[in-house]
Amino acid sequence: EIQFGAVLLLTLVMSPISWTHHYLVALLPLYALAGNLGRRPAPRIGLALVLGLAWLLIARKPHADLFLAGLPRIFNSAALAGALLLLGLSLQALGAPRERRA
Repeated sequence: EIQFGAVLLLTLVMSPISWTHHYLVALLPLYALAGNLGRRPAPRIGLALVLGLAWLLIARKPHADLFLAGLPRIFNSAALAGALLLLGLSLQALGAPRERRA
């Protein structure tokens, strides 16, 4: 489920046109990561805070400065920043060593 979520996030990040309503699919990796965090024996509060921050960035409405010109336009998308945070968390979860169950 985390691998599928990472692919969904990559489609959002790599697409030349991702409107705000396209980021609805980011809920799937968000829930997968939250479930993965909840299954850990000792959930880390820092990861939970970053997960919450990513959700807040994706869920907020666009503001009036949406149509900036040039390089600052890249840094104006909170949804993109949230998706990149989620993607980083997904890749971290995929690369983390898994616990062995007896």
